[in-house]
Amino acid sequence: MKQRMKDFRQWVKEHKGLLAVAGISVTVLVALVLCARNKDEVDHILSLLKKAVKDAPAKDVVGSVSIDLSDVTQPMLEVYDSETHTVTQQIPLFIRRLPNNWHHSAAKAEEAERLGIQLAINETLVDPHQRIRTVA
Repeated sequence: MKQRMKDFRQWVKEHKGLLAVAGISVTVLVALVLCARNKDEVDHILSLLKKAVKDAPAKDVVGSVSIDLSDVTQPMLEVYDSETHTVTQQIPLFIRRLPNNWHHSAAKAEEAERLGIQLAINETLVDPHQRIRTVA
């Protein structure tokens, strides 16, 4: 069942353009048939619309709009400092997970034991350090 759905989706992707053309063609044909069968009603509606447009008063259709542009202000552009700055971040002591089959060193095991931390086989201690980043 899943394979049939996958094949169907692939077929639809390959024939997307033809399916769109077919859908539009069917819609146009249905519209033409409906218009041909109801030609008298369509002509009657069009004549009513034309009459309504002719009977509309001119002042309702055409109007004038005046806009006072003296109050318009120019937008203020903000200028930013483009210099770069360095930011120092203090990173505390933390436990890092190592990839599979990697092990911590004996020195890190002793340090963890001294601090009362129990490390797993694939974990190690990372000493506190500074991270210096450049930002705009």
